[in-house]
Amino acid sequence: MWYIVQTETHKEQEAKEFLQTVDGVRDVYLPIYRKTIGGGWREGSNRVFVPTISGILFVNFQSKKKLEDSVTHWGYFMYDGEVIDERQQKLVRRKLFKPIHLLSFISENTDKEKIIQRAKVSTTDIERFRVYNDQLKDCIEDLKILDLNYNRLEAENDTVMITEGPYIGFEGVIKQVKHNGNKDRVLYFRIGNWCACIPGVRKYRHIIVREAVDGMKAQTVNAWRHVDHLIGRLQASGFPDDAPRQLRTILKSLNHDVVIEQYIASLKPDSPLYDFVSTMTPADAGCLISLSRYFQSSDRSINRGLLDLIPDVHLRPFLTPTSGIDIPEGKNHAFLEHDGFIELIVRVNLRPYFTVPLSQTYQKTERTKRGKEKLVTKEIPLADDEYIYYAHVGIYNNTDSEKVTAIVNWGGFYFDYIFMDTDERQTFLADLQAKGYDNLHALLSGTASTAVTLKTQSMTVGGFATEADCTETAILTAADILITACAPAAVEMWQGTRLLEWRRLIQQYVLLHKQRNISE
Repeated sequence: MWYIVQTETHKEQEAKEFLQTVDGVRDVYLPIYRKTIGGGWREGSNRVFVPTISGILFVNFQSKKKLEDSVTHWGYFMYDGEVIDERQQKLVRRKLFKPIHLLSFISENTDKEKIIQRAKVSTTDIERFRVYNDQLKDCIEDLKILDLNYNRLEAENDTVMITEGPYIGFEGVIKQVKHNGNKDRVLYFRIGNWCACIPGVRKYRHIIVREAVDGMKAQTVNAWRHVDHLIGRLQASGFPDDAPRQLRTILKSLNHDVVIEQYIASLKPDSPLYDFVSTMTPADAGCLISLSRYFQSSDRSINRGLLDLIPDVHLRPFLTPTSGIDIPEGKNHAFLEHDGFIELIVRVNLRPYFTVPLSQTYQKTERTKRGKEKLVTKEIPLADDEYIYYAHVGIYNNTDSEKVTAIVNWGGFYFDYIFMDTDERQTFLADLQAKGYDNLHALLSGTASTAVTLKTQSMTVGGFATEADCTETAILTAADILITACAPAAVEMWQGTRLLEWRRLIQQYVLLHKQRNISE
């Protein structure tokens, strides 16, 4: 296991040499970078190699027990040395403390166990930091270790990835800070339990790779997810056209701190909702509890809130994390009959559309069995979530032909767009191009696919549509055309960090992104 160690500034190499002699140490990593100082008439004469973070290095111990035996109660490393006893004026051997200690940012009255736990760094974090350090080369400046809980920071903020410049591939949280009266955007990324901080990232383009899962920023988005999950489950449980109203009924009953068990007991065994509520999975119950807390109200305004967030829409958003009904084994699609149309639910792998590297590589020097050094290339496989989503396609009969219309519902995004006048629409399309939303621009301008058109199906369903024959094969082909044209645009807008009001509509009506677990 790796641990983060702090020493005095300009004493990093001495600390490394000492740590290499400590019993139980496998490896010591002192990150360095190339820095240009002063001037010089000869190329390269003013370049030196200095520690990446002043006073910081990493040590790998064979076991936690070895580390415990090597540090004091306050996390300081010990060594045997010779000193002069001032009273007897002779050399004596005495156990001394070097100014090298586990990084803890906590007071000395904390016990050794907590200090060791706080200083722990996972191998993945170390390998990723090696990648970052190698990528930065001579570009890095002012990298610092901060006493911030990265788990909490990541939970309450969207995680982004830098897509250009010297920090390309870096993942972390970008926040605006104020220093000496000047505002700057800095990137925080994880090193064990700590945050590393890089300033000056404002000018580099970045995309969102994970949404916040906690705090005020995530509350509404989480509510959208929970509503969609329960709507799908209700539709699969015998309420294909009445699921929104049934969910509102449940939430109104739970409004005044009524627990689920009490609500189930209040229902008649032969009531339509009894079977659903009494057989909920833990995931269903978790969503319902979260929504009941979200919608708690001391007056009748809960009715207004419920109608706003849970409108009577029969066709679910274009892309969702849950299917609702079960997909038959061996197939990637299923049909759900509604009153007046059929919903085709297709399992889709959106991984190709997300801008996330599969792995990162870096080079490091290793010793062979004969003691020789060689340069080897290491690869870090990045965490790859399940990018399996479900596309919901409405199949409507055409009254004036023998064909059907296949449509995907973009909800509020679509209706806000079509209600623009000509000048507003042209300005918006130009803005999309200028800000790099090429897939969405192509979709809205009609160049993504000539078979896909904008269409209003009802007061609540509108989006992109295409026609098909009434056979199952033709309908599946039409659905594939829609998904191929629309999915890249939806993901592109979701990952973008500009045009945030439009991105919010994408979050709610098109791509309800899964929550990703935050590492402990």
